[in-house]
Amino acid sequence: MITEEELSGFKDTVFSYSDITYKPREQGWEMTRRYIAEHTLIYIVDGKGKLCCDARTYVVEQGKIFLLAPGQIVGGKVESTEPVRFYMIPFSYHSLKNDSTTSRDLPFLNEGDVSIRDTSQILTLLKQMYEKKDSQDPLQQWHQRILFQEVIYTIVSDIKRKRENGDTNLVIERVLRYIHEHYMKEISVKGIAEMFGLSPTNFSRIFTNYVGVKPTNYITQLRIQKSKELLYTNQRLKVVAQSVGYQDELYFSRIFKKTVGISPTIYVKRTNKRIVTINPNLNDYFITLGVQPVATYYYEGISQVNGHLPYLAEKMAGTKIIGRVDQPNYDALLRSAPDLILNGERPTHQLKSLEKIAPTIVSGVDDDWKSLLLEFSRLIDRKEQALLWLNEFEAKASKARNTLSKLVEDQETVMVLIVTKKGIRIYGGRRQLGVILYKELGLTPPPGIQLHSHFEYTNLEHLKALNPDHIFLSTWAADSCEEEIKLLKASYIWNCLKAVETNQVYEIDHWLNLHAPLKNMITIDRIIECLGER
Repeated sequence: MITEEELSGFKDTVFSYSDITYKPREQGWEMTRRYIAEHTLIYIVDGKGKLCCDARTYVVEQGKIFLLAPGQIVGGKVESTEPVRFYMIPFSYHSLKNDSTTSRDLPFLNEGDVSIRDTSQILTLLKQMYEKKDSQDPLQQWHQRILFQEVIYTIVSDIKRKRENGDTNLVIERVLRYIHEHYMKEISVKGIAEMFGLSPTNFSRIFTNYVGVKPTNYITQLRIQKSKELLYTNQRLKVVAQSVGYQDELYFSRIFKKTVGISPTIYVKRTNKRIVTINPNLNDYFITLGVQPVATYYYEGISQVNGHLPYLAEKMAGTKIIGRVDQPNYDALLRSAPDLILNGERPTHQLKSLEKIAPTIVSGVDDDWKSLLLEFSRLIDRKEQALLWLNEFEAKASKARNTLSKLVEDQETVMVLIVTKKGIRIYGGRRQLGVILYKELGLTPPPGIQLHSHFEYTNLEHLKALNPDHIFLSTWAADSCEEEIKLLKASYIWNCLKAVETNQVYEIDHWLNLHAPLKNMITIDRIIECLGER
């Protein structure tokens, strides 16, 4: 719906499009779900089918207009014997006053199904635009742009008219918002209809025409989608059922099986889940459990091999790289058909887009990597494998402690020092390499380094005061910091440290300071190798 504030801004807004295409699609043609990267206008010339946009399903038929927004997940299908023919126009807009504007400023562009009183005028304008599509005449190209402004003007004018006349679509938008805010409570079609001043029969008819499914089915679909996400958090079935509006867990199970095809219990325990990891550091956990993710994001570290952590590259050979944290590729993510997405310890601004594709778990690299391994093992029904692996790790750590007791004197101290562009970090025993050195292997940090701390930035004077016997030296993953390392090694204080004077500084790969199971196994071997070569 267009507000007065939005209307006042139209005089300064320019709409432009990159292309106009005319596409016939034959009976049975199906568009796999894909991510919409820019605003798109679709006009249906003729034919019948369905268009799925996020959680909604729209009827496709002659004269229908759809406005799709960036970030939406869209799919479609031709259902008529005759082909569906349509115009499609990706477009953008900007303000002449402000250098740019966003879809947040003009929410009517996210309408989905746009109801226009007379679509023949829109069709005439689109035909004229398409006829001029390949023209090299600057005047004709200019006219094309004017025609598109006219298309937008016609749509906006009609939406404005409906607002002034009191449009029932506004009521349905409010209903949808109410359902999404109260699906976890006891709600009924009759109750919602009465709340918005409609009879149940009239309300169901209007809702179905607008959304594409009956209100009862919409509420069920929403609840089941939310329940899928909760089932992966290991909550009891009764709690999940109540969290999505079902007080009876047996009734919830019947509805879930009817909708999904399998029971909630089987859904959670289903083997061979297709896992996608948004944080590539989580891949270690799943490889440990014997599950190879089908897709992941590019590892940004300087030592990457084919986009993966170097020590995992061979094991991840069949896993597709589908984007980067700052350059997500939602189409590639859709094609990977995940059952579960691990968002990891990453910015969550992409979370809404991810949740449209598959249940998404936000799970950071916890301080307690063992608990995190067990958490992931429960998600994919691999708890037995996790417990066996943890027993192997403890046996390896115990053997290593015995070996190190013969290599390192009790009074000798060991320190982790990481050089970054921002400065020098020293690590405590809370996570990463520190937790292996101090907690798993029992080595001693210099006085002043706390076992409960993660890391802190330090300076040369502080290093001089700590004066460790052994230093494990590395850099941050994203940069080799060659100049910073060179300056450190050239300093007088550095060369006066005990570890430097006794040649007990061990330069290690940056990824050894990560926080994951397989890496920790490798770390133990590397620590013994370094301390044993004196």
